[in-house]
Amino acid sequence: MERAANFLPQNKGLPQQNAFAGIYRKGIATDARNPAGIYFGTNTGKLFGSADEGDS
Repeated sequence: MERAANFLPQNKGLPQQNAFAGIYRKGIATDARNPAGIYFGTNTGKLFGSADEGDS
């Protein structure tokens, strides 16, 4: 699979094995802090958050 030039995999802190979950578009939120926080939920009920613009 070819990757777009401006996108990099962001997998630090996310499950790497047996991770069968879908992310809902409307289940994603951000905050107004600096750096920005990114939060999302899955169709299996898990919640993930990043307080560093998605770096981890």
